[in-house]
Amino acid sequence: MLNPKENPHLKYLNRKDHGYVLLTLTKKQALAEYKVVPTNKKRVSGVAIAISFIIKSGTTKLNN
Repeated sequence: MLNPKENPHLKYLNRKDHGYVLLTLTKKQALAEYKVVPTNKKRVSGVAIAISFIIKSGTTKLNN
């Protein structure tokens, strides 16, 4: 579970959906997009962004 006291490094947890993270790095920022699919039991179209985080260059703060 996402318990900040036990796992302070975790900012997001999704144990229900299936997907992947797309990480886009530029000189100005890092963008992490957590993409999920509706099912992994059959081929379907449609990928949704569950959440995204941006870290601006020179900082350590997450923005979503």
